[in-house]
Amino acid sequence: MFNTLRSRLLAISRPVSLTLAGALLCLNVAAILYGVFARYIAGGAPIWTDEISRFLIIATVTVSYTHLRAHETRHDLV
Repeated sequence: MFNTLRSRLLAISRPVSLTLAGALLCLNVAAILYGVFARYIAGGAPIWTDEISRFLIIATVTVSYTHLRAHETRHDLV
């Protein structure tokens, strides 16, 4: 029973965690591009772009790592 429940939860969480990580990554790229645009084209970047980029990177890595650990995927860091 535990294995079937775990496998069902993992099957549900896989697309959710991958979608969330992808959305966070897209938001991060958008915040960085906005900061570059504001700094070099508009003449001054708001402080929040650097801070939100940092937090989004941390959130993306956390969600991705949790996904890898939950699905027991083995990756070697070279």
